[in-house]
Amino acid sequence: MPAQLFLLIPFLFVEIGDVVRMIFRLIFSYLIITYNVTTANANKLAQAITHWMKNKKIQKRQRGRPKKSLFVRLPARLVTRHSFLVKRIKAYAKYVRIQMSKVSLPALKLPKFRLPKLPRVVLPRVKLPTVTVPRLRLPASKSTVIFPQPPALTMSDQIKSFITGVAVTLLFLLLPYNAYQWLKALPNPQLLTKRDLEVTTKIYDRNGALLYEIYADQNRTPIPLAEIPETVKEATIAIEDRDFYRHSGFSIRGMLRAAREIAFNNRIQGGSTITQQLIKSALLNPEVKLSRKIKEIILAFWAERLYSKNQILEMYLSQVPYGGTAWGVETAAQTYFGKSIKNVTLAEAALLAGLPAAPSEYSPFGSHPEKAFERQAEVLRRMVEDRYITAEEAKAALAEQLTFAAPRIAIRAPHFVMYVKGILERRYGARLVERGGLRIITSLDASIQDKTEDIVRSHIEALRYLRVGNGAAVVTDPKTGEILAMVGSKDYFNLTDDGNPHTREPSICAGQL
Repeated sequence: MPAQLFLLIPFLFVEIGDVVRMIFRLIFSYLIITYNVTTANANKLAQAITHWMKNKKIQKRQRGRPKKSLFVRLPARLVTRHSFLVKRIKAYAKYVRIQMSKVSLPALKLPKFRLPKLPRVVLPRVKLPTVTVPRLRLPASKSTVIFPQPPALTMSDQIKSFITGVAVTLLFLLLPYNAYQWLKALPNPQLLTKRDLEVTTKIYDRNGALLYEIYADQNRTPIPLAEIPETVKEATIAIEDRDFYRHSGFSIRGMLRAAREIAFNNRIQGGSTITQQLIKSALLNPEVKLSRKIKEIILAFWAERLYSKNQILEMYLSQVPYGGTAWGVETAAQTYFGKSIKNVTLAEAALLAGLPAAPSEYSPFGSHPEKAFERQAEVLRRMVEDRYITAEEAKAALAEQLTFAAPRIAIRAPHFVMYVKGILERRYGARLVERGGLRIITSLDASIQDKTEDIVRSHIEALRYLRVGNGAAVVTDPKTGEILAMVGSKDYFNLTDDGNPHTREPSICAGQL
């Protein structure tokens, strides 16, 4: 029992605290209400006293006794609840009334005065004399001027004038219209980024080794400008367009050089900026006419307003021809040196930069490979003039022995690759496969493929005494059914010994690739 009482003590203190808090709230609320009522009544009392004093002053001014004594009207609520306060107010009002009656202000009278009259001023009348201007008369001319009459036009002159007027009218009407139609027929430079480029499709094995590249006419692999070495950019700008970052798409100096070629050699050559070459390669046909040169200038100026200089340089290095089927600097590096453009040396960059001006003439694989080295020396000389490199670096680049990749058809596992190519063309169409830039990862293992080809060739040689001239093999993964190697013949390119035998390819599900 004592333990229960001990637990109830805190609750009792809480309840007592709530009661005390409520009492204090009631007292505080009453005080607030009383203060507000007293303040309002005091304000009304002050207004009443002020009104009474104002009326008293008015009566004093009128110097008459009021018929009825003024009194202060107080609210009935104030009279009933606070009688002691009313008595004090009435006593104070009586005292004020008595004191105000004793006060008398003296009457002040201001003296009367008049301003003196000013004398009237009369101005005398002045009569101005009349002035008469004499009339002037020019002497009449005795001779009569006779203007000569135009000679009468003959019929032939009228016909000539009519024909000339019609010709001039047609000229001013048709010339703007033809110019508008000609400009309207120009391709839009926005197609440089919106058109479908012919990008090479590449087939890889399961480990990323390249097996084959599929393309129609242009073997192209685009590459971002940030991944291209500075030596390649500088060599290209030095030999093709040293004012690339200063002009607005066309060069006046180059145009004058082109005009000289037209006048003296009857051909259009040189004078094109990097922007013009990009426009010519991507949007215009290869015709050699003055109209094409004008189109180049207009479209180049237009393209400079749409793209930055770095964007134009990136499109140029990925879209212009470098000889044969190599389009773009990345494919050119793979074609001529068997390496990516990221790994080329200064000497190799100078040789590649000189190719776009005349790919067939300057190709190291052409009939005059010495011209490629002459062009390389010219590129290095321009780079020294523009202070991209020093003379010592140019001399070292010229002395470097270049190693070119052997021109061959780069294909591994040809039977398997052609099998995959056939499946892709049936499923997606030949245009997408040849121009779509697809990246195909297959199940083939290049190392197993090489071993399988060696085994097939060795077995055929061992069975030659039995007149066995060819053979085929397929290696698959028994767990997944994936093709690891495929050999359709001893030599895919030897058609005389039954090479390239498509009819002997085994029937394999395309989903296993």
